[in-house]
Amino acid sequence: MSAKPVILGELGLLSLFDLAQLLMLNGATGTLHVNNVGKKGYFRFEKGQIANAVDDMLNEGEDAAYRVFAWRRGTFEFRVEPPLGPRTINDSTEGLMLEAARRMDEAGQTEPGESVTQALQARAGKFEALREAFVRVAFDASPAGRALGQASDGTRFGLLAAAGDALLYRPGHAVRLQRSGQWGAIADEALESADYAQLCATFFEGVTVTEGTAAHRVVVEDGRRLEISRLPAPNEALLVRALEVGASGMPVLRGD
Repeated sequence: MSAKPVILGELGLLSLFDLAQLLMLNGATGTLHVNNVGKKGYFRFEKGQIANAVDDMLNEGEDAAYRVFAWRRGTFEFRVEPPLGPRTINDSTEGLMLEAARRMDEAGQTEPGESVTQALQARAGKFEALREAFVRVAFDASPAGRALGQASDGTRFGLLAAAGDALLYRPGHAVRLQRSGQWGAIADEALESADYAQLCATFFEGVTVTEGTAAHRVVVEDGRRLEISRLPAPNEALLVRALEVGASGMPVLRGD
């Protein structure tokens, strides 16, 4: 039995670029089927990233993706499905879309004065703002999660969406997030001493931190390579910094 479509409609009001950005935002895994006046193609998504594309000539990979992205009329449907077949696209989806837009502009596949590249870049900022808003809504709905800095799907350290992002845990204080060089509290709730102690024990059980000496270790969790530092008194804290983040670092929205 084939999977039930969870998104379907007509191209025009929404472009394939818009759909790809929405699926990135959702961290979706499945297949986006596209029908363009009898021509069929698809994009296969894994955790919000395009892993493969097939055009109407059954070509696969990046060139097929560029060809299908240029389709501006037709219908689409997205089905939630497990990953199928090998990955043929290793470039980021953002880079793939920018290259597709650039090729469309160079080929003159737009109306006079219209730039697909400029429109895509303008929308990217709006989708990033929308992603941030969904993260905030998820925390508002989950007091326990926001106190510990979990992502909306319960993933520990899930807010570390890019290399350089950091979470700061201090007992009796709200968890703080650093993103793009800016620090801010992710919620109003203070971190309980017991929760802080449990978090420290997870990574530094049996390790004694003396005054003036910090303890460090590097771990990999959910596609993230993290440096975890336990800072000593009098400013005792746990600092978690993303060294490298894979696709799974994206926040996940639940539901159709």
